[in-house]
Amino acid sequence: MAKFSKGHYQEIAKAIWQSGAIADKNAIREQAKKEVLRLLAGNLSGLFKNDNDKFDEARFMAACGIRN
Repeated sequence: MAKFSKGHYQEIAKAIWQSGAIADKNAIREQAKKEVLRLLAGNLSGLFKNDNDKFDEARFMAACGIRN
């Protein structure tokens, strides 16, 4: 498997954050979108942690705009 760099992680987190930045007036859709983003970022985080034992999951999730 190819190794990811810190720059890759940052660009992916930026893309996830930007995809959630679009305002939607429908509260149900907004909540569903947040859950999808949380799942996507969580799944990617696991992949990245397996790729790099120094990967900081909390930092990545925060960069994606996902707070616990």
